[in-house]
Amino acid sequence: MAIFVSENGQIVYELMNTTVRTNPVPDLLDGKRHSIALTWESVNGSVEVYVDGNLVSSAEDIAKG
Repeated sequence: MAIFVSENGQIVYELMNTTVRTNPVPDLLDGKRHSIALTWESVNGSVEVYVDGNLVSSAEDIAKG
């Protein structure tokens, strides 16, 4: 898995050859240190992305199975 923050604040991750971009998260561009966490459930392809413990994005059917 690869995960990075683009220059406009989008969190971009690749999961099982599927690339996903979140909506921009402007707080990530403030020059401060942040924590990014991603959860994935393979059964239904449910993904949740957290920044500093707060849910910022969720999706279904990502690399399901």
